Amino acid sequence: MQQFTIRDIENLTGIKAHTLRIWEQRYNFFSPQRKESLHRFYDNEDLKKLLRISYLYHNGWKVSKIAELNEEQIIENVRKVDGESPSSTAFVAQLIEAAVDFDEHRFLVLLNGMIGRIGFERCVTEICYPFLQKIGLLWSTNNVLPAQEHFSSYII
Repeated sequence: MQQFTIRDIENLTGIKAHTLRIWEQRYNFFSPQRKESLHRFYDNEDLKKLLRISYLYHNGWKVSKIAELNEEQIIENVRKVDGESPSSTAFVAQLIEAAVDFDEHRFLVLLNGMIGRIGFERCVTEICYPFLQKIGLLWSTNNVLPAQEHFSSYII
């Protein structure tokens, strides 16, 4: 199991650590584990859930509406939003989720879908490059396995 700090989650989701703490208290749709020092840490499942939440949030959803949804409804709504016009930040989050799961099929579907929508050049500059920066940062801080970084960079 990999562990992510709140700072890692902030960098991956684009949601400030302060906001995450407030959401944790106010909406209670996630609760990170704590170290003996009481610092929060998140595991792979927490990361994936927060990536989905950030995806909806960055696509115009109010956090209060997201908090009313169960896990299946969140996933269903991510798929609906994905059919519309996702932002590059949200799309990078989906790629990270697929890479963490070693889900080659989903990774390829996402990547090829984005190439079809915005073209190869824009996909490389707006999606692949930011994704590789984030996954590289996660790798260099021992938050993802080298295999996860190699998996995704090989596909790209």
